[in-house]
Amino acid sequence: MIAVTDGTLATSLSRLFTFGKHHTVRCNICKAKGFVCEICRNPEVIFPFNLESTFKCHLCGAVYHDKCMSYSKPCPRCERWNVYDNGIEDCDNDEDVTLSISSQVAYTSESVKNEHEVP
Repeated sequence: MIAVTDGTLATSLSRLFTFGKHHTVRCNICKAKGFVCEICRNPEVIFPFNLESTFKCHLCGAVYHDKCMSYSKPCPRCERWNVYDNGIEDCDNDEDVTLSISSQVAYTSESVKNEHEVP
């Protein structure tokens, strides 16, 4: 309680946060867990702990620049997931999917075989 009252806790936490932030930006393993904004496609990696400059979707957890995204805009990842979920639900049964994949494989195999035949 004393650390809260005299401000040493806030100072310690601030230093710890700064250390972690600098480490995350420099460490290749930690940096790989960051995000690239899908909207502007800026290759700079962004992290959700950058509260002053990022927006985090409350549904899927994707992170965007705050200037690129807001609550009034649809999240691209959520939209993609919805399309995928709806597409899978539209299939009548697994047999249709299997037949579709089988016909694609057969077509591809036949195409490859024809390409390698000697005229």
